[in-house]
Amino acid sequence: MKIRNKNAFFEYLDKDMSNRQHELSNIKEMVFNAKREINIKILIKSAILILYSHWEGSVKNITKIYFYYLNSQGMKYRDLHNNYLTFGMINKYSTDLTSRKFNDVKSVVSYLKNDINDEKFYVNVSNYVKTNGNLNTEAITDLSDKIGICTNGFYSKKTIIDYRLLKSRNSISHGDSSAFFDDYTKDDYIDLHDKIVELMIYFKSLVTNFVAMESYKNKVNTNT
Repeated sequence: MKIRNKNAFFEYLDKDMSNRQHELSNIKEMVFNAKREINIKILIKSAILILYSHWEGSVKNITKIYFYYLNSQGMKYRDLHNNYLTFGMINKYSTDLTSRKFNDVKSVVSYLKNDINDEKFYVNVSNYVKTNGNLNTEAITDLSDKIGICTNGFYSKKTIIDYRLLKSRNSISHGDSSAFFDDYTKDDYIDLHDKIVELMIYFKSLVTNFVAMESYKNKVNTNT
């Protein structure tokens, strides 16, 4: 997939987020307007599953599109922030270095010092953007680290992400949610809904600002 410039990147993410918010808004309205108790419980469970799917789908898609954009820029590792040298090293030396001979490790050091800078940056997006079906705080922190953005905003929301959303979603998926949802109200869902959508928008803003400011570039190299 080619994302050749910033405008294309921003437009793609704006459209994707708009579509997700539209569907989630409809789900929220259905929960809010539900009258019968049995309908409310069923709708809330369904809404949580859909909310989680958009949470994971949004974060993964934003991350993928970011790396597709970076792949499309034709930059070399020397043009990029040192964070991305890790990808180059993993691409070339995918095995555990502790099991290798010392001279093999020396060749890695030489590669990092001399050769990698002139190689074109590339990330195999499907291999590196994974959540294993559970986008918890640890998983979104890992994705954020790969991009190079700050993760503090997600650690402070760990209870919301890991327990109120992910634990609820897993309980529903595994069919053991009856007791958990006995006292779950429409207001509980709407509060969770609003906070997760806010986090989706927050993650998008972090990545779009990162691209707008070209924070992925090696500033020392570009200023010389």
